[in-house]
Amino acid sequence: MIVHLLRHDDNIYHENNLGTNIGKEEKGKPPLGFAKERERKRERDMEGKLYKTAIRPAILYGTECWAATKKHSTKLHTTEMRMLRWSAGVTCLDKIKNEYVRGSYGITPIVHKLQEKRLRWYGHVIRRPADHMVRVALDIPTTKRGRGRPPATWLTTVQNDLKLNDINAETAQNRLEWRKRTRRVDPR
Repeated sequence: MIVHLLRHDDNIYHENNLGTNIGKEEKGKPPLGFAKERERKRERDMEGKLYKTAIRPAILYGTECWAATKKHSTKLHTTEMRMLRWSAGVTCLDKIKNEYVRGSYGITPIVHKLQEKRLRWYGHVIRRPADHMVRVALDIPTTKRGRGRPPATWLTTVQNDLKLNDINAETAQNRLEWRKRTRRVDPR
């Protein structure tokens, strides 16, 4: 039997392939499972807040200094989705897309938050005086590299982030504009 979710007057009704409404008991009254659905939404909101305030900061601790590669981003994304799917009680066999699972908790992808943290740290470094030790360390020339693809550095990762977001490095001097351009807000 195929079950579809229909939205009607802020109530959720299930309609099976025979066309009958399951859960609609009387006109004007919400279906019997409505209170349970509302309770599950509250639980999901609390789990999302817990993830945003405790779990994600623990995962991203210190990542603003990483020279993150595609492999790191993939591992972070996989870890995030495994935790969210586990807390939602959804498996890959259910064939529910990651965007839907993440959207039910109202969470921005962890890779975007990683980029936000990296650019925020870069903004702090750029706003330092030119003679400060951290700024001087940015200008240290790299040594001649050998054959093959050069390894990723933190600065090249930040430059790629700036190019990807179409942000100029001089924008970092204006804190409000920099925050507006680099921040990734969680959806509601």
